[in-house]
Amino acid sequence: MSNGGRRQDNDADRAQGAARDKSADLPAKAVRVLADEAVYRLAMRLRGPVELDRLDVSIDAFCQALLSSEPQDAGRIIAQERRDGVSLDTLYLHTIAGASRQLGEMWERDEIGFLKMTVAVGRIFTIIRQLRQEVPIAHPVPENPRRAFLASVPGETHTLGVTMAAAMLRDKGWEIDLLTGLDHDALVEACLAHDHLIFGFSAGREDAVVALIRLILAVRVERPSATIVVSGHVTDEVPGLSEMIAADAVIGEGDDIVAEMERVMVQAYSPTA
Repeated sequence: MSNGGRRQDNDADRAQGAARDKSADLPAKAVRVLADEAVYRLAMRLRGPVELDRLDVSIDAFCQALLSSEPQDAGRIIAQERRDGVSLDTLYLHTIAGASRQLGEMWERDEIGFLKMTVAVGRIFTIIRQLRQEVPIAHPVPENPRRAFLASVPGETHTLGVTMAAAMLRDKGWEIDLLTGLDHDALVEACLAHDHLIFGFSAGREDAVVALIRLILAVRVERPSATIVVSGHVTDEVPGLSEMIAADAVIGEGDDIVAEMERVMVQAYSPTA
């Protein structure tokens, strides 16, 4: 079996495990957030009517690819659209947002189950992360590359973990900006006001996943070059979280935060990142 096949099987196993607990409604909420946040962020950024490129791929076809047993089908469609000259804005506004809405409607009509929805959401996030590679961005290494923006997700009340992580990193020479207690829009605005390349978001509660997904998508759209790290108790609470959100790194509670962030730093400033 290929590595892609083994990875898909592992993702399916994790998703089936999640289906047995109360997190089983997360994919439906997540896919709604994907659609709404992508359209909102692009509309705010473009500040005007958008001329959608002529598309040869229908939303139905893209949805079927996201639900396909072949993990690369959806990515191939996006790659072909890019080769055909379709803009990134059109991919977000038409293909990704449209498919997200349709998947949500299919879920509500019980046409697809939890497992397929979870896999589709994970594939959407993987595509969003990969799209940033379509716009090569130079990452000049600053005088001190050990710089990061850390924050707790909106609504998170347990902030001791991220506060301790910030202190540990500062002790090792990192420059850390730490924010807690902000709502979604304020936190996204704060992220964009900084020139950091590394963003670390911490969540503890299982029900914070939707807020986490919304935050990551907003930063992905507004700052394609960002390297996003997720940490906190939620990484252990939600099976398959890593595959669902497609962050650049997921740091579990038992991991060495300093060592993992050092690895992330190398990744962020790599010419191939």
